[in-house]
Amino acid sequence: MGVEVFGFGIDVGRRRPLLSGGVGGYSGPGMKPIALRCVYEVSRALPGTAIIGCGGVMTGSDVVEYLLAGASAVGLGTVHLAEPRAGKRIRRELIRELDRHGVASVSELIAGVIPW
Repeated sequence: MGVEVFGFGIDVGRRRPLLSGGVGGYSGPGMKPIALRCVYEVSRALPGTAIIGCGGVMTGSDVVEYLLAGASAVGLGTVHLAEPRAGKRIRRELIRELDRHGVASVSELIAGVIPW
């Protein structure tokens, strides 16, 4: 299962595409619902498989969502472009989320979503 998503952006002031090739890979928060679905589907199809969830991770709560969907690790990407030290903040937020929900370890969350 591969997902190829491409985007296009324009620098309005210069009237040029943001990328020299025009069309390029799409990333950031808009990818999160698509990436979460992929993690969820792969996790259900291949239980116990190590999955790195990534795409649109901006907060500790986003990390929790990826873990619940079935990721055993979560990667950060685009968030570092705007905030180079985002990892520290997201880690703090993740710890707060674990405390708030009475979860002792992230491993308790992996593939923990409860279907309807």
